[in-house]
Amino acid sequence: MAYAVAQDMIDRFGERTLAEVTTDSGDTPDTAKLDLALSDASNLIDGFLQARYSLPLTAVPAQLQLHACNIAFYQLLAARPTGDIEDVRKRYDDAIAYLREVSLGRISLGLAEDQAPATEHGGLKLAGPTKRFGRDNLAGF
Repeated sequence: MAYAVAQDMIDRFGERTLAEVTTDSGDTPDTAKLDLALSDASNLIDGFLQARYSLPLTAVPAQLQLHACNIAFYQLLAARPTGDIEDVRKRYDDAIAYLREVSLGRISLGLAEDQAPATEHGGLKLAGPTKRFGRDNLAGF
């Protein structure tokens, strides 16, 4: 599931900035690169969310759209050969920390009951034949 689309990135970071990041000419953003980065970001987010929620989500919380854009922007800048990406790295680290808290159940996405946390894994169950030897049937030995 995509948590953001190319237009969300353009709205958030600006067309000029994304054009500089995704193309050599810097004229208009390469939407194919934006879509790929957003797809990668969404897959990363799903990896965290699946620990607590049934996927795909029926609605995208606004905070996931923000974090998907930040992760995608980081991935786009990280692919560039040079440049200072400290601010973007901080946004990426913040997004990962947020997702980790969601996966641990410390932050709620505020979703409806049908998207509530996935059921906990059951305990280990073993099945096999009944005991032949035990305290009850070894009394005479």
